[in-house]
Amino acid sequence: MIGRLLFTVWTLCVGFPVQAQQTPFLDPIFGTVVTSGIQYGTGSVGNPASGQIPLHLDVYQPTGAGLPAKLPGFVVIHGGGFIGGSKTSVTIVQLCQAYAKRGYVTVSINYRLAGDDPTLESGPAPGTTAVQRSMNAAAQDAAKALRWLRANAASFNLDPGRIAIGGSSAGAITSLFSAYQEADTIGPNAEVSVVLDLWGGMYGAESLVDVGDPPVFIVHGTADPTVPVELSEDLVSQLQASAVDYRYFPIEDAGHGPWSRFFNDQVGGKTIDRHCAEFFFKKLGLLEIYPGQDAAPSVVINKAANTVTASVETDPNFLYQLFSSDNLTDWDPAHPVPAAGDGNPLEMIMGPIGTRGFYRWRISPAF
Repeated sequence: MIGRLLFTVWTLCVGFPVQAQQTPFLDPIFGTVVTSGIQYGTGSVGNPASGQIPLHLDVYQPTGAGLPAKLPGFVVIHGGGFIGGSKTSVTIVQLCQAYAKRGYVTVSINYRLAGDDPTLESGPAPGTTAVQRSMNAAAQDAAKALRWLRANAASFNLDPGRIAIGGSSAGAITSLFSAYQEADTIGPNAEVSVVLDLWGGMYGAESLVDVGDPPVFIVHGTADPTVPVELSEDLVSQLQASAVDYRYFPIEDAGHGPWSRFFNDQVGGKTIDRHCAEFFFKKLGLLEIYPGQDAAPSVVINKAANTVTASVETDPNFLYQLFSSDNLTDWDPAHPVPAAGDGNPLEMIMGPIGTRGFYRWRISPAF
């Protein structure tokens, strides 16, 4: 049997030309619509009176032509030392817009602060001061936001299995506490697939990180006077001991909150922000929901020449490889070295094909 081209869950068929810097989930190519002040839950407090206060978030939805049918999610959490800050902080809005333009359904949340006098809840922060209670309450509120996002996934065309969490300073601490606490503490349906930690830390609770926990992208100024960089180093040690994947970008001589350097500093020819987007792309498995999967590459089978030729429009962010098999189990590559995309059509010729009857593309990130 000759001539069946298969596409499996890890195989991507790109049916249109994609130029450099125009890749969904990596580049800011979409518009955004913001819906503000949505209540996602309530939180127990004692100030001004014992009871519940409403918790609100803003949703940043991507819009425009070429938007994938399914989208990843990203819960973003502001800093402020657990005594201040807002979901509308300038830098938080910038981060939310950046990821919504890449194709993420991004939400920015408010959470209980020390001034709200949050009730004592389970969590890694020791003691009972208002700030310590806020640290635990904030992680619980982040989990509520994750549950809200999953409950409303259909409304946003969201894939509930592809959600990230992250923030800066207190927001990073909250993200780490929420992502790495056990389910019996943080509650159900609060799982995430990747974490963004911008100048945060776990303050002695690093042992919460276990084998199989979500990977994390860490950025920290080496001269941070507010959240010591040693906290990130402690986290890295625990991640290594637990075999949890991570990327760590220490910013030399930077203090606390080096947002400009996060967005603009180049490492290996790419901004740190771009490295983060690429890390998210891989860890969220976004190749599987990349658009264009309904358009198959061109395939020509020449029995006389005993060859199969497959061609596809390419994206510079990906590598391309053609495989063959006669049993759907043992896949031999036509080219041991994957061919890099360059935004132009790519053609691969396999031969001799003999009695092999199954062929498929493998497309993988080039980063």
